[in-house]
Amino acid sequence: MLSRRRFVSAALGFSALALATPPIAHAQSSPAGTPVDPLLWDYLSLSPISVATLDQAAPVTVGNAQLQADTLGLTLPFDLDDEEALYAWIQAMFTLTLPGPIATNALRPDFTLNTGFDITQIQSGAEIGEPPNMLTYLRGTFIPEAIETAQQLNGYQPVDINGHRVMSLAPDAAIDLANPVQAMALARLNNATFLDDGTLVYASTLGLMETALSASQTLADIPQLQRAMATLDAPLMSSMVLGPGNFLPGIPMELFQPDSQEDIAGVMLTMQAQEPAPVVLAAIAGSTAGGPVSLIEPPEGSTPDPVALASQPRSVSKFALVYATPEDAQTAAQQIESRLSTGSSSTSDRPWSEMFASWSAVPDAEQSSVLLTIEWIDRPAMTQRLVFSRDLGFITG
Repeated sequence: MLSRRRFVSAALGFSALALATPPIAHAQSSPAGTPVDPLLWDYLSLSPISVATLDQAAPVTVGNAQLQADTLGLTLPFDLDDEEALYAWIQAMFTLTLPGPIATNALRPDFTLNTGFDITQIQSGAEIGEPPNMLTYLRGTFIPEAIETAQQLNGYQPVDINGHRVMSLAPDAAIDLANPVQAMALARLNNATFLDDGTLVYASTLGLMETALSASQTLADIPQLQRAMATLDAPLMSSMVLGPGNFLPGIPMELFQPDSQEDIAGVMLTMQAQEPAPVVLAAIAGSTAGGPVSLIEPPEGSTPDPVALASQPRSVSKFALVYATPEDAQTAAQQIESRLSTGSSSTSDRPWSEMFASWSAVPDAEQSSVLLTIEWIDRPAMTQRLVFSRDLGFITG
């Protein structure tokens, strides 16, 4: 049985060239010039529209571990047996949106035996689509030979798809819980290959893998997402593409748990009197790199440095919201500013002004969009919490 340490030792025996970050090949050029977040644009350019569409709530999620590590002065990769380095990594990455099968299993003792790499080698990752048809993309300082060795030990067999060598555990989404890879990740890692630029791709079926390798149209071809990309003003550590379904107006709880018919009538009259929010056609939401990151207990004998914490760049939430017209964008920006000043969270009932240190909603007439920036109080940006709990009343009204 190969141990994690033997895998690490084997990796260190390869040349520096093998360990270097693989070159990124852009599938196409952004219509607005060089995008401010080229990694996100690359992943959109790899996302087939037959797998990921704006009809889905979040067709793409991306995590940029290298950006966060560089921002906070961490080194990737590192030895997982180094407790202080591991603690620093956990602190820095706890809001990172890496693919589910990776994030939930990364610290298992058999993770490297099952995959051929460890979590510290991952520089970025993306999940494309929604269950059961999801693609997983990873980029990092991977050793293909080490990964294929682990795959062979776990029962993968090589197959050819249009000239690409694919290692396959099962051609469909079949699961055998006696297999350690499938016991860990079900069918999500059933099939794997490397793209020419070094991106590692996983698909649950060979059919899905063939789609990933032959897609002619991707999310990068969608005009609304091109406009959202052109609206961003900073690269994101964690990001999500959001379809319009995320921005449907919320229904007040008073309609579900009324005290009287008068309460229901009052809520409905209030809703009728409120100016409707312009429809969001698409959005990119996420968090910039930074901190503060000292939110869990440090290892025994270790004390966080308050000066270092205060000097960390602040992580903020970003929403690039795309509308139908410049007028809609202007109206939306004014509404968002007003609601953040006077409104409250639907999940905690706390005023937004008690949760956020500052905010700005800037309309972009050229893109018919709004760039919303939110700085949280005493914590890094928790953008995905707002999205997943549908706590977006400052946008939806």
